[in-house]
Amino acid sequence: MSKFNAKTIRRTLIAAILGSASSAAIATEGTQTQQAEKVEAAAKLELKEGFNISMQSNEIDSVFEGSGLGISYQTNFGNLLKAHDERLNLYGRMHYQINRSDEDAQLAQADITLGLNFAHSDKLHVYLESAMLQQEVSGQPQSFTRSYDVTRLGARYNFKKNFILNGAAIHRNGEQNELGYRIAVESTKKDAYSVGMGFSSVGDNDSLFISIFSKF
Repeated sequence: MSKFNAKTIRRTLIAAILGSASSAAIATEGTQTQQAEKVEAAAKLELKEGFNISMQSNEIDSVFEGSGLGISYQTNFGNLLKAHDERLNLYGRMHYQINRSDEDAQLAQADITLGLNFAHSDKLHVYLESAMLQQEVSGQPQSFTRSYDVTRLGARYNFKKNFILNGAAIHRNGEQNELGYRIAVESTKKDAYSVGMGFSSVGDNDSLFISIFSKF
């Protein structure tokens, strides 16, 4: 994938995500009162537990560009407030991914995340995550291994009956402090699986992804 095409795809995807959220908000604003009962009957926004498999395209500026797969497992450790109040939950996630370039270079990345999820309402959740991330590039002259401390502050908003807008600000601390973001659209359907697509960018790393989330 050329840098031109990658940047074009990223801009198109971000525009599509933001455009779909904006259009949905405008379309539903005028009929909010009439559809109140339908909104209440929609799927409740919940903290997800289970496995996530993602197809990714990753780029590290002037070092690596390739695609591959990632897998993660997320579990809920329980609420931290009163027994009858499940608004604040502690959760953990483990993630591992491998990506390869056309020149047979390889990017391997693993992280362990501990997070707090606050359910402000059935439609809006806010979360704070702290992660340890290790990244290794091999098979080329610029090979390296790096470790980072990562903090993510984000929110998941059910902007339409079966869709969530998930956005986060990212701080990555390694050889230097770096800021970035992640934005995605996800499904809330109560089926055996749900899907999502999005884009993340922090420091010299960019990633496009499509994910399939399998629930318990």
